Amino acid sequence: MKFNYCLYDDIRCFTTKNEKINDDIYRYGASHCRDGSVTRLPRLSTFHAKQWGNIHDDDFIWHITTKTGHRPVSTTAFDVSLTCLRSTIKNNMTTDNFPLTAIHLVYTCKAIDPIRLHPHKAGGQLRGAFARVLLRVACPHNGQCPNDAQCPACTLLREEAHGGDQRRPYALNPPTFAPDENGQIAAGQLFRFGITLFGDGLRYLPYLIVPWHGAGELGVGLPGNTGRGRFALCEIVSLNPFSGDVEGVLAEGEQVVRLPENEINHAQMLTIQPIEGVNRDQSPHHRSSQVAFGLHFITPMRIISNQEILRVPHFGLLFKALLKRLDDLTKQYADPHFRRPREQIDLLEAAANRVMMQATHTEWIDLFSGSSRTYSRTPTGGFVGYAQYSALLADWQLLRPWLHWGELAQVGKNTVKGDGVFRIEN
Repeated sequence: MKFNYCLYDDIRCFTTKNEKINDDIYRYGASHCRDGSVTRLPRLSTFHAKQWGNIHDDDFIWHITTKTGHRPVSTTAFDVSLTCLRSTIKNNMTTDNFPLTAIHLVYTCKAIDPIRLHPHKAGGQLRGAFARVLLRVACPHNGQCPNDAQCPACTLLREEAHGGDQRRPYALNPPTFAPDENGQIAAGQLFRFGITLFGDGLRYLPYLIVPWHGAGELGVGLPGNTGRGRFALCEIVSLNPFSGDVEGVLAEGEQVVRLPENEINHAQMLTIQPIEGVNRDQSPHHRSSQVAFGLHFITPMRIISNQEILRVPHFGLLFKALLKRLDDLTKQYADPHFRRPREQIDLLEAAANRVMMQATHTEWIDLFSGSSRTYSRTPTGGFVGYAQYSALLADWQLLRPWLHWGELAQVGKNTVKGDGVFRIEN
């Protein structure tokens, strides 16, 4: 058991009576405290008790210091680490053992005809072509099965009902276009899109491969002189976007599908190096070191909060929706008994609510999506663009792994149609 989120560059203190946890803290601190030392004091002094409140004198207190000696402790950073440690001990759960896993597939295709995709609806258009073929080859009732759970096609295609609590086991990451491309793909040009499978959703892998050949023959996008643009599926690989590890799943010209093994898990999220260029006040005497970071909202972000549409990228509400989505995916596709402790939710949401938006350059795009399966038309509009934020260093270190999960899982409505894609940027 490690407490990655409790250790920072300056001095940090926290307590526990658990000897096993103390040993793990020592080993982790000794190997990760940059140019520093780790010592344990068996008793708390009166000064410590007055400074840090209700801590029993038979607790252990840990000091993590740098070579330059003791430095002032950031009260906020200390409160975060201590609260987090106490809550995880109480619930016998740390953010380290989050059980969700993911496989990220990248599809490379070649346009046979010119293809015209809507710049903000490319994911929905691709999924529409995919859905028509999937229902034809895999659903005996053409999408009207009395029990969706027994039909893989209906499971993959049915809408996320009940406020989005019932999640689909995948998210679609559509091709993106430069502003001057306007969704145009020339004949002979390669284009790529991604599909992320969560947990045991990997069992649906064949249903997310076979139909794409037929979808390419059927065509996709806005009709042109020769109908919708056709394309050919060239290859599929499994890519870990954080480590760069690539495994072949379906090679060009082959029909043998290889089961990918390079799954992405939470342990990897905890070891991702900070985004290069993210700014930080590194003054050792600064009581609340700040981190500046940005989020690029690539496809429409549509979030419903308290039955109202979120039209600006308020970080706290965005993060709350992301955490809910991750926990739903985990319970439905990784561990049916999973339940994040209330104390941990409160800790993370409090950290997210302290994040300040410094600037926003977003716009709202009104869009609608039609379904040939349900003959319905639903709004899919959301905001796209860029927002810049600042956070306390301690809060940033708590939130960053979950934001990386968000880069994979996407957030908000219509993730199966390519919406809710964002990236952390400097």
